Amino acid sequence: MIKSKIVFGQAVAYVIAFIMVYIGIRDLFSYSDSQAAYAFINAWWAGAYIGYVCKMKIKVAIYAFILSVILLCILYFSSFYYVLYHDAPEKLSVHLLFTICVQSLLVTSPIIFSFIISRGERYYRKNLNEKEKMGSE
Repeated sequence: MIKSKIVFGQAVAYVIAFIMVYIGIRDLFSYSDSQAAYAFINAWWAGAYIGYVCKMKIKVAIYAFILSVILLCILYFSSFYYVLYHDAPEKLSVHLLFTICVQSLLVTSPIIFSFIISRGERYYRKNLNEKEKMGSE
């Protein structure tokens, strides 16, 4: 129970950090036509860095995905839809659900990316240590 609360807390902190970086960079580049792209790229790399430094597991990505889906649904059907790249739909549709799922995957993909990188790093270090041990004998 406590472990799942920690994982959920990490997911909430991750999503908040992603949103904060996105909003901050979007406002910083408000003069640019590409502000949304700059904001997303910076938020993505910040998310990858946070995921790597905090050693987030895939479970955090699952919670963050679910949280992102919920937040995007609320955002699409609220009066704050203007922060998205297009107009809010009038009703829920399969296309909208697909769009929300893809956007949520993009938000959580830095965690998966950093998890794969850290796993590869551990694998490489383990194999390197084994080769050093074999070479010293």
